[in-house]
Amino acid sequence: MDSFNSLLHEAVTNGYNWKFGILQRPEKHIIEDTKLYQVPEGLAELVRVLVGILSNSNLS
Repeated sequence: MDSFNSLLHEAVTNGYNWKFGILQRPEKHIIEDTKLYQVPEGLAELVRVLVGILSNSNLS
C-alpha cells in the first residue's frame, strides 16, 4: 500500500495571524482558506483547525 498522501496541508503565520491552505499534489492545485485566524482572539478556533488537520493526517 502506498503511504503517499495526495493532500498537503500548509500554514503561514507570523505568530499572531494564521492562514491555511491545501495542496492537491496530483493536480498541482492549491486551495487557500481565505479566513484569517488571529491570536489571541481566535485561539479556540485556530486550535480546532490544527487538531482537525492533525487528526485527518493520521487517517492515511
